[in-house]
Amino acid sequence: MAGDGLVQHYNALAYYGNWMRTILKNIFLEHRLSIPEFDMSIGLGGDIISTLNFYAMGDPLNLLAVFVPMRYTEYLYNFLVIARLYLAGLSFYLYCKYHGYDSDRILPGAVIYVFSFYTISVSVLHPFFLNPLIYFPMILLGIDKAMKERKPLLFMISCAVAAVSNFYFFYMLTIFAVIYAIIRYVQYNGKEIKFGALLKELGRFAAYYIVAIMMAAPVFIPSALAVLGSGRAGTSSNISGIYELIYYIKLPIAFMNASADYYAALGYGAVGVLAVLLLFFKTKLKEKLGFKVAFALGTIFLLFPFFGHVLNGFGYVTNRWIWAYCFVVSLIVVEMLPDMLCLSKGMKWILAGLTILFAAPTFYFRASGSGEKLQAAVIVLLVASVILVLAFMIVRKLKNDTAKAYMVVIVVNIFLSMFGFYSPLSGDDIKMHGDMGAAWENITSGPLSVLDDTDTNEYENVRIDTSNLYFFGVRANSAMLYDVNSVAFYYSVINDNTNRFLHDLWIPMPYENRYVDLDSRALMSSFMGVRYIIIKSGDEEYLPYVYSNPVQEKNGYVMYENKNALPLAFIYDTVMGEEEYAGLSAIQRQQALLQTAAIEEAALTGAAVNLLKCSQESLQFSDTISDYNIVDAHGLEILENGFNAKESGAFITIETDSVNNAERYFAFDNLYYEGKKHAEIIITDGRVSKHFEVKSQLDNAYANIHKFLCNLGYSEQHGTSYTLTFGEPGIYTFNSLSIVNQPLE
Repeated sequence: MAGDGLVQHYNALAYYGNWMRTILKNIFLEHRLSIPEFDMSIGLGGDIISTLNFYAMGDPLNLLAVFVPMRYTEYLYNFLVIARLYLAGLSFYLYCKYHGYDSDRILPGAVIYVFSFYTISVSVLHPFFLNPLIYFPMILLGIDKAMKERKPLLFMISCAVAAVSNFYFFYMLTIFAVIYAIIRYVQYNGKEIKFGALLKELGRFAAYYIVAIMMAAPVFIPSALAVLGSGRAGTSSNISGIYELIYYIKLPIAFMNASADYYAALGYGAVGVLAVLLLFFKTKLKEKLGFKVAFALGTIFLLFPFFGHVLNGFGYVTNRWIWAYCFVVSLIVVEMLPDMLCLSKGMKWILAGLTILFAAPTFYFRASGSGEKLQAAVIVLLVASVILVLAFMIVRKLKNDTAKAYMVVIVVNIFLSMFGFYSPLSGDDIKMHGDMGAAWENITSGPLSVLDDTDTNEYENVRIDTSNLYFFGVRANSAMLYDVNSVAFYYSVINDNTNRFLHDLWIPMPYENRYVDLDSRALMSSFMGVRYIIIKSGDEEYLPYVYSNPVQEKNGYVMYENKNALPLAFIYDTVMGEEEYAGLSAIQRQQALLQTAAIEEAALTGAAVNLLKCSQESLQFSDTISDYNIVDAHGLEILENGFNAKESGAFITIETDSVNNAERYFAFDNLYYEGKKHAEIIITDGRVSKHFEVKSQLDNAYANIHKFLCNLGYSEQHGTSYTLTFGEPGIYTFNSLSIVNQPLE
């Protein structure tokens, strides 16, 4: 297990199990009701419920984590993936059964619903993305029962469970439930629709919905407030009117067996295509109108970025709502199966041919020019063709052979989708998930493994940071499992004040929801109570100033101590207003914070505060700016306010003065990149090398972050020559590029 699945979902599930066991221990062994609500090991300190609700807390299935030690959480994690898929199929089955479909008719649609490309691509990496497939049919069934039978209990319970499980998907579920309710109301009432009756019905469902929210309130409300206040909601790049041309070219292929990017993971196979075609071309215009409207709306949502923007909480464009489209297509398969069975028996051969034909470009694309992968693709497609022929010959001997032939096509389509995505001989997504049974070792073999043989209680009042260990290398979030206070975090919901604080200091990370370290800044490390810093053995040149005492070493990592770091809590004797603080440069802000507290303007009232107010003139700043000249350039054009890189790896060499006993920073004010989705900038003096990423508005994770202060570290004598390398072609512009020095005598 690796990537997001390891550092976010697995980590959260393991922590959640331990958190529940802590509560039970408090009740049954210590005879007190004590529920931990805040944990300093989450980022720079975070709320447990609102942070983990996005990943683990609230999902009823994850309650099983209380029985599983953290070391064995991987096995529960994998079991829950299978359990969610099964429950998704069961939920779809119950919905269809209520509407009078027989089991044989439901089966093809249920298999497509459970094993569409959406579930293939998200199951292991983002297991809670499967939850809406479970809740959606139950919410819709609850709407039907409330409308037809005036029995709202199922609707309220389904909404409450969905709301507790995850605010993000509950937002989408609510939108689609409203659309479904309108379609159903029109179907049930036909020409007898009256405006007053419609308002009454809407009021009734609003009451049901409010009751569900009240049932979920203890978890739902703090989670909703955290998401809305996290800084991510509504943060996006400019939304274009249409997608890129390649997206629309990929869509027909994706409908069969793949994704068209932007999370448009479809994969409904030839049977799904046939069912939709029959719905629109073999029925009269107003016949089965509800199915047609639902499919048309879903297709419109899929075609324009605006809907991906809205359904993602007005954030960046993504089609994570595609599970709802999958439900519609799967239901159309169930509805149109009798019509499919009436077609000529030669249709199964056409569908088999389409399955192989549409898999070919997907396999070719995933081969990425590899001769070995192309050869494997040809062999797999030939074997699949043979299997289809043999299976058709076998089912001819059985009753309902046409129905079974359709199931053969569905199963082969699913196999091709899975092979194309997971196999090392194709998409090779399997490498993203590591070796079976190695998750605990993977997450605990990082920098914090130096603590394995120590009592972590001695670290409870300090922070531990890393230096020159980039994102996944630090095993972000693993501090939660060690119960120590770190600086790194990677969760979608983080207190927005944490983000504001780090943005104000221009920490060179272009994300709202992930940070690795404090950029090895001596002032900030001391200010934040970072007593220990971990580096790779041999990377001592990346240590911040005064971290010179090695105290632990393991797995190639060494932990150094700064005995003069401030405690986690301390008292100021003066304050300054946030507007005055905002007027300082980023490097001056970190100096100011060691002298006075920056507080909101609204708090600067009253005689007591006025006596304590610190003027900017009374603050001491020691930073200096060095002039520089560009002495060499390769692969780029020097612009008035930036660079036009013509190739990957383009670079400039600059010369500047030497400074002693100082940290040296490169400050990019309003750095913008236009070209690919993102690019890396590397700065080196031959001794140390630092890099950071800048995102263009094409990147889905673009967060409008354009101020970067990159620390090349402390040196008793800094050099005079630096090389700046631009990782991708494109235009890099900025208001200013400065070399700033922070003396540390």
